Amino acid sequence: MDSDPPVNRYLGDYMVIALIPAGGIGSRYGSENKLLVRLGNGRTALEQVVATFAEMRQFSRIVVALHKSLIGGIDFDIGNIEIIEGGESRSHSVWKLLRYCRSYDPQYVIIHDAARPLLTQSLILQTLDAVAEFGAVTVGSKMVDTVRICRETSTSGDLRISEFGEFLDREKIHRILTPQAFRFSTIQEAYHGTFGAEDFVPNGCYTDCASVVERIYPVKVLYSEKFNIKLTTSDDKRVIDALLSVH
Repeated sequence: MDSDPPVNRYLGDYMVIALIPAGGIGSRYGSENKLLVRLGNGRTALEQVVATFAEMRQFSRIVVALHKSLIGGIDFDIGNIEIIEGGESRSHSVWKLLRYCRSYDPQYVIIHDAARPLLTQSLILQTLDAVAEFGAVTVGSKMVDTVRICRETSTSGDLRISEFGEFLDREKIHRILTPQAFRFSTIQEAYHGTFGAEDFVPNGCYTDCASVVERIYPVKVLYSEKFNIKLTTSDDKRVIDALLSVH
């Protein structure tokens, strides 16, 4: 873990709130909630992410949106963590987090998925620097593999077989990750305009916050550390455990 990071050089005394949407169950992982699976260091993915933020001085508050089945069953023994009930989707959970923050009226929010436990304090600081300059930023990474659009045509036992499809130029393709950070007024306007101000109305399939914000404001991409892996399957957990053991 990074040691005693400096106060952010751009944001100064502005109020910044860290938001962690953790309302999903993670069906692709299996029957167990992936956010509650113990990693190699003894923490769950959710605890690891919360701890990374809690050990920093930059945040006025840290707010976690949990699935309703977990409310009352999780107690973070680190810092002053506020918990709210998440929504029916990721977009709904973020909408509820933003609504919760309205009374605090922060200047900035930073949002990170609880399923990315290898988050570092140095990446958080880079994201805060970028949002102070540009107003809306997402972490991303360049595609290094050959990319094709393929159509699944058949299965053979455990094998999924697809036709070799259209070639895509990987230089133009980027993986969009978290953390993402925004001026609070900007992301609040974007979410109100997309999903409603007082009552949440589902509208389209948005898998991240930047895709909502870009409807009204340009979003910049900050290139990420290569190990910012998402915990989706048991194979991901093995990689994450291995990386935690050497960092």
